Amino acid sequence: MKRILSITFLPASLTALLLLNSCRSPLELTSQHRTAEVTIDGNAKEWEGKTVVLSNYNATLGIQHDDEFLYLCFTTSDRQVQFQILAMGMTVWFDPEGKEKHSFGVRFPLGMEAPARMLPRPGQADVDFLGIALQRQRPELELIGPGQEQTMRGTIGQFAGVNVRLGRHQDVLVYELKVPLKLSSQYRWSIEAVPTNPLSVGLEANPFAPDRLPAAQRQGLPTSGGGRGRGRAGGGSPQGPAEQPDPLKVWARVSLSPAENSK
Repeated sequence: MKRILSITFLPASLTALLLLNSCRSPLELTSQHRTAEVTIDGNAKEWEGKTVVLSNYNATLGIQHDDEFLYLCFTTSDRQVQFQILAMGMTVWFDPEGKEKHSFGVRFPLGMEAPARMLPRPGQADVDFLGIALQRQRPELELIGPGQEQTMRGTIGQFAGVNVRLGRHQDVLVYELKVPLKLSSQYRWSIEAVPTNPLSVGLEANPFAPDRLPAAQRQGLPTSGGGRGRGRAGGGSPQGPAEQPDPLKVWARVSLSPAENSK
């Protein structure tokens, strides 16, 4: 099920956490022009008071911008969502037309080669899945677009202006991203945003379904059964018996507010 987010970021002195769910009608999201340095390091401390709560995913989302870049921070304590992101990879999509087209995307992390190995077997003691998975992540990302068939893979830091990191705070996964707003001789990959037009930002990650593996690889793993559900939040195995988790699919329509001194 797709969750459509529409939220308004208030000035820092008035910012409040908003509980959102998929039943509300979409509104506009206004990204505030940043007033402090944003460091892409997988630490969400500098995002305090600048995020909204995504209740369906036990997650938060924050977006800021300046004259050159858009900054995004996504955190989640939901172990199913963490497993989707770390094991299967996640793509952040941008559509400068404000729709939900996959115009330009940043895929990171790229996922694991053998995600089934991270799932606990029956009777196995609970392990620090998040810590182990973060240690195994490769420092690689993939840029997609324009058009989903145009891709380029490289290491973090290889593409000028694009920066992304994963981190953790206790049992919370932290994802931070920085992307150029406009094409230039310095930045060859960008959102190509038009400041006067809203743009759409989407986060997508596919669920891991053990029952799709070959029988030999499924032995001893929990199966998803026929139902669908969010599963247990914040604890237990990444995927429990008789559950088929929803994919992570969130879209926000974003307007970029001008800097205070330019109004």
